[in-house]
Amino acid sequence: KVDLFPKEIFVFSPKGKIVKLPLGSTAVDFAFAVHTDVGMACAGAKINRRMEPLHTVLRNGQTIEIMTSDFAVCNPNWLNFVVTNKARHAIRNHLKEFKERDAIALGGQLLNDQLREAGMSFDEIDADRLNAFLNEQQLSSVDALLLDMGFGNRMPLIVAQHLVSPMGAKGPALDIGKGKQSMATLNIHGTEGMLINLATCCRPIPGDRIIGFFNPGRGVVVHRIHCKNTREFKRKNTSWLNVEWADDVDGEFSSDIGMELQDRRGVLAEIAATLSSSDCNIENIDVAKHTKDATSDLFTIAVRNRKHLARVMRRLRLLPSVFKISRVRN
Repeated sequence: KVDLFPKEIFVFSPKGKIVKLPLGSTAVDFAFAVHTDVGMACAGAKINRRMEPLHTVLRNGQTIEIMTSDFAVCNPNWLNFVVTNKARHAIRNHLKEFKERDAIALGGQLLNDQLREAGMSFDEIDADRLNAFLNEQQLSSVDALLLDMGFGNRMPLIVAQHLVSPMGAKGPALDIGKGKQSMATLNIHGTEGMLINLATCCRPIPGDRIIGFFNPGRGVVVHRIHCKNTREFKRKNTSWLNVEWADDVDGEFSSDIGMELQDRRGVLAEIAATLSSSDCNIENIDVAKHTKDATSDLFTIAVRNRKHLARVMRRLRLLPSVFKISRVRN
């Protein structure tokens, strides 16, 4: 069979069942081939009784056992290595549903914040006024309205103004805000999900002054207040809102630092060791410029906040091989 079907592999389940998969399939492909629910709850894999990474490419004749967990979450990174249509389709559908749930929750939070500025809450909105607004906008439900706001397709400020105005009124009854600035403040906890994105141009981290912009289809994109794109977005009257870091912000955040380093063997190892001892991970390195005696490198590192970044940079600055170091603004 192996000789007859060179583009396919045949592997076994722990009970001896033969599973046919395309060449290049991984443990995740096998899990979805067994059952979609197994793939969604996939937490690990044993290949020939040995634990292996989920991205391991399978070979003919191997026995695959999938470890599942009630707490396992479908990982978007799986799309980078799965090859079967069933796995790709199931993962994409799950991520779409997950993104929509995030958008509805974010839309509800943004709308409630705007209504609170007007001294109201969503529960106080007249039901007839709400239904009339949904019919005017050709929306099937409140969730559809919240979904639109969460994706950045509707301004919560404008929606709030319409909902608090009496039926039949020509304009909003309360002037909650002017222009396209949303007056409510959105707290960033670091665990929001897919609809709040940290801009990669300026890479904001906790402790930075920040601002959020509504991006249709993506939700809210958070920039540092002094990012050059912030000025450009405001100049173009892009819809924006106030955002700030929550007191309990959690997680690691990417930050770019530029360094001019001595060009000699072992320098990168010294930098990596210093970063590791500072509880900091390297995400990427780019060599921007190379001269006879020095190199200008751009490091993307993961830090917890501005204080953590400052400590890391102080330790790096003490190294004899580091001539210059600075945080990259854009």
